[in-house]
Amino acid sequence: MNARQTKVWEDASMCRSVSTISSSASTAEATAGNDVSSFLFDDYRDDAFCVKSRCRHWLSVGHLSLTTTDTELKSLFYPYGADEAFTAWEGAAMTGFVGFDSPEMAELAAQKMHAFIPRRQSQALTVRSVTLDEVSQARSKGPKSLVAVLYSECATQGISAVIRRSKSPVAMARDVAMEVARASPIVLQRLMAAFSDLSPQWFGFAAFSEELLKSLLGSLLEASGMNAAQAINCGTVVGNLFQMNMITGDPYYLAARLLQRAGHRLAQLEGVCALAHTCALLPDCHMSRASFWAQVADTATKVTDQETSNALLDHLRRYTKTSAYAAATSTSSLSSSAPPPSVFSTVPCTPPKAARQQMVPQRACPQHLRQDEMKRRTVYVSHLPGLLPQSMLLELLNAAGPVNKVRICAGTGYCTLFAFVEMRTLEGAQRVMCMNGLQLMGFAIRVQTARNAVQDVLKEDARFDASGALIQPCLFGMSQAPLSKCLTSADGIR
Repeated sequence: MNARQTKVWEDASMCRSVSTISSSASTAEATAGNDVSSFLFDDYRDDAFCVKSRCRHWLSVGHLSLTTTDTELKSLFYPYGADEAFTAWEGAAMTGFVGFDSPEMAELAAQKMHAFIPRRQSQALTVRSVTLDEVSQARSKGPKSLVAVLYSECATQGISAVIRRSKSPVAMARDVAMEVARASPIVLQRLMAAFSDLSPQWFGFAAFSEELLKSLLGSLLEASGMNAAQAINCGTVVGNLFQMNMITGDPYYLAARLLQRAGHRLAQLEGVCALAHTCALLPDCHMSRASFWAQVADTATKVTDQETSNALLDHLRRYTKTSAYAAATSTSSLSSSAPPPSVFSTVPCTPPKAARQQMVPQRACPQHLRQDEMKRRTVYVSHLPGLLPQSMLLELLNAAGPVNKVRICAGTGYCTLFAFVEMRTLEGAQRVMCMNGLQLMGFAIRVQTARNAVQDVLKEDARFDASGALIQPCLFGMSQAPLSKCLTSADGIR
């Protein structure tokens, strides 16, 4: 056999050898890894490819606060070695998911954190193990876009979560501005409630706020096809951005500039006036506010279209009514700066003889104990905007008289809140009744006598000693947070 034949024989032998080995591995051996289908299946499951994560062991966390962010959830489980965490919304319910590399740490976290009550929460957590399929379904089911979450049953905290998770705050602000223009009143209220959940510590807070303002102003002035309702939406949201301190400056100076740019177009004028009405209760803007409404009056006299002129005059009458009420309440506050002569007065005691004369009606008629008096001193206030600061509501109530109790409640399916307020005197309750129809952040509140008194007692309520002397004033309103952050159950009203 020559050298060439020997080379051909060796090549053929090598081919038969490789073929024999391959056949033996695929048919005779059952070792995992030799079959390519088994290798791909194991890689798909073991590497947690289905959930796009390196974590293989996951826990489900229920009863979380609706304001919990992904970062806060991970920090909650960080002592147990949590590697990843996210929150998912399904309807109005939010569930947290926490991933671990170690099965031992996942089991330990489930044992320690189940039935644990985190800080600033009143309900215990429910923690259980879940499969990778459940985690994958939770990621896929949750609404990803702003439109999907905005028009769903998801709570407003879910809207703010979608805004925070956006990779580009500027692009998200433009999308929000588009939704503002076509939003219904309920959707608009959901959006503004979501804005109140955005923290200044969020990295995109400044960029989002600035771009949202720029987009809204552009829509207000440059869109020729915008109707009055859309312009009012844009102006109202701009005013609320000032109310929530998302943007700083003088809103009435901005409104005056917008008024000059708007010309005599009715839709744009409606939007500018909506901005001004929304900021009606902001302090330290007296000069610019008066200057703006003077420009509105001047425009109303110069415009040739009768419909536009009548609309501006209606806005002027609304402003006059609001400013007259503000002046009346400020005068009432000044006149009542000295404590009124009531049984709960904190004025130092008069001479003993006069004191004995005053104590007789206190023992015969203790107002803070009589149920009928409590009922007559309790008022029901509805159509309260959820973004109204607590301190601002208390300031309005104190203008009528001292307050004993405040309970803020929410009704199912309503975009506004309602409150039960117990005043200290009957005169104070009657003054609060005069606030019926007052405009607060674009909403006309309704005030009427409550059917029942407030029966429960909270630590922030006004407290009195056995003789009727004031021990602690009502502490409601010490916070600048919106009313939506201090909701209570209406079960205490019987």
